[in-house]
Amino acid sequence: MNDEINYPEIEFGNIIWLKLEEQADEILLLSKYTLEERPYNDVFACVTWETCTLRNYLNGVFFQKFSEKEKGKILRKTNINNGNLWYNVKSSKNTEDFIFCLGVDEVVKYFGDSFLLRNGNPDAAAFIIDQYNNNRRTFNIDDKLPSRWHLRTPGQNYYHLTYVSEMGFIHMSGINNHYPNFGLRPAMWVKL
Repeated sequence: MNDEINYPEIEFGNIIWLKLEEQADEILLLSKYTLEERPYNDVFACVTWETCTLRNYLNGVFFQKFSEKEKGKILRKTNINNGNLWYNVKSSKNTEDFIFCLGVDEVVKYFGDSFLLRNGNPDAAAFIIDQYNNNRRTFNIDDKLPSRWHLRTPGQNYYHLTYVSEMGFIHMSGINNHYPNFGLRPAMWVKL
């Protein structure tokens, strides 16, 4: 059985994106590579996706890098910010974003669901490690080396965040949310 998932690629704003989903005249894009390294939050603190500095950066400085025509195609969407099932971390407020990081549930939806998110993984308590690891892997845009990338789902608490490792594992307990060397792999909905 081949579990490999290959999404079509498109260029938008001089960035190569994977087209994850299409609904009517809208498409969900995720950058093919990590575009830069950036912390989830500038300081170690109890933060949610709503209050982290990465969200401000993506919807401010990063969004402004697009042309006026491109910005007119990027849609503001409601993100449902689920908690962490494995650590009983509650969901946080939904947000309205132009550009965002995927949540764990979206990574599972688009890159393969082995049911470990819902059922846990007794063999690797802190990780989702399954046949879809390779689908979740990405590389740094500059040196093409394997790259970790941020998710917006909290880790074991709101001082930590989940992420995808260089090997494609989803780290559910997470890492300190101010750790600097994590790849930014933004997502956004665009009008066709």
